[in-house]
Parts: sequence; structure tokens; C-alpha cells
Amino acid sequence: MEVMMNNGLRSKPTSASTSTGRITKSHREAERKRRERINAHLATFRTLVPNTNKMDKASLLMEVVRKMQELRKYADNILQLSPNGWMNEVLPGEVDQVGIDEIMNEEEEDSNPDSLRRRGLKVSFCCEDRPGLMSEVQQAIKRSVNARAVRADMATVGGRTKSVVVLEGEVEGKERSILHSSLKEVVHKNNSPFGINNRFSMGISFSYQ
Repeated sequence: MEVMMNNGLRSKPTSASTSTGRITKSHREAERKRRERINAHLATFRTLVPNTNKMDKASLLMEVVRKMQELRKYADNILQLSPNGWMNEVLPGEVDQVGIDEIMNEEEEDSNPDSLRRRGLKVSFCCEDRPGLMSEVQQAIKRSVNARAVRADMATVGGRTKSVVVLEGEVEGKERSILHSSLKEVVHKNNSPFGINNRFSMGISFSYQ
């Protein structure tokens, strides 16, 4: 680009002015991308926190902080109530999964000072919570293996649920494979009616049989 001088002659811009122009343009582009990233994250917050579509940015961030404090309080309450190691085992994650591990249960009897070791399975699954989920799981277990549930722990956080069920009985390898396939069908059944308003709910329950 040429610049008209006072004497009527044309002069090309210096390298310094060209470099300054490039830096300014680069800064403007970087600032534009930064604003886009911020707006994208704010839009994500609006999908996670209910009733925030009409909030300005400052109010939205205040509501996000309030929700995070609320969740932390819930988590602290659960930690106080949970047995040792329960939190790591039962707290639901973001990935749908099924796990089956073989265990040995020990049972004391008054007539025999020695422990009777009984084989069993520890079945765990994690997925989106939905009505009728536990009923479907019970049916899957019932039709797959000849074993009875002796313990079940469950936690639900933000629309996600995880359960750990201890089954007692002799389970063959083929039955175990069938059980795993049946539970995977239940876990990956994508018909959850829960929406955004349930993402910040938290619950905990125990059941023993």
C-alpha cells in the first residue's frame, strides 16, 4: 500500500507501521475468539442450570456459584453418612457402564467356628436415572442367573444413578455372560424422561435383603 506525501510523491509504508497493523489485527482476532469462547461457556451454563435463559451474565454466574455451593453441601452430607469406601464405589459417573466381579462371602455360624465361604457376584451399573429402572434390573438378574440379592446400595446424583448389588449363589461363566449382556441392554436403553431441571438433584438410599 502506498501513502501520498505532502510533496505529491508516493511512499510505501515502513515495515514498522506494517508490523503494527498486523499486531493490531491479530489482537482483534484473538479478542473476538476469546469473547466467542466465553459466550459458548455461558450458553453451556444456561443449559445446565434451570431458569437462567433471561438472566444477564453476572446473574447467571452468581446462580452457577450458588448451585455449586449447594452441590458441595449435598456431597459433604453424603460423605458424613456413607460407610468407609462407599463413596468411591457407589458415586455415579458420566459414563454408562456395567461391571460384574466374583466375590467370596464369609458367614459365621454358631455351630461352626470356622467361616463358611460362599461364592457370589458383585454387580454394578451406572446410567441415566429413569422410572422403572430398578424393576428392569431385577428382571434382568432374575432371568439370567440363579442367585439372590443380599445387599444393594444406590446413589443418584444430577439425574445419574449407580447401584452396587451383591448376589449370592453359584454362577457359571455362561450365566455371568448372559447377565452382563442383559444388564447392558437395560443400561443403554435411552428413554430417560429427566430433563435439565433434575440435573442438580441428589439422593441416596440403601436397601438390604
